Amino acid sequence: MTALGAVSRAVEARERVDVAVIGGGQAGLAVGYYVDADTFQNRPFLWDGQQAHRLPVPADREEGQATGINGKGQIVGYAFTSSASANSTLDN
Repeated sequence: MTALGAVSRAVEARERVDVAVIGGGQAGLAVGYYVDADTFQNRPFLWDGQQAHRLPVPADREEGQATGINGKGQIVGYAFTSSASANSTLDN
């Protein structure tokens, strides 16, 4: 099994994983998003080479997508509400 470890077993069993792995920066690291099977919301994740880790979204947003990671491990992406208002974010 790979494809990012089936995205770390569907990001620890939230299951429906329409995954888009979008950015890679440091060796073995990648970021992307999956669709939560319960809420059907986009959830950002970081792949560390062995498993996927869910990334937080700001408290005033409901969904997010991680879109890139640089050589310093800084992650960039989008967070938005169900009304589709989007803000870009940077996770250090």
